[in-house]
Amino acid sequence: MLPKELDEEVARLHLEHLGVTLTELSDEQADYIGFLKQDRISLIITAIRN
Repeated sequence: MLPKELDEEVARLHLEHLGVTLTELSDEQADYIGFLKQDRISLIITAIRN
């Protein structure tokens, strides 16, 4: 089993190859969709570039 950080890096590279970009929610975005501050630590949003 891979460490979490390495697993996430491998996943990010695979997704990047598919044209997917991972970003973190801003405070404003998290507030808008109703996430509590302590829940924001591992939130990731995906966007697909065409």
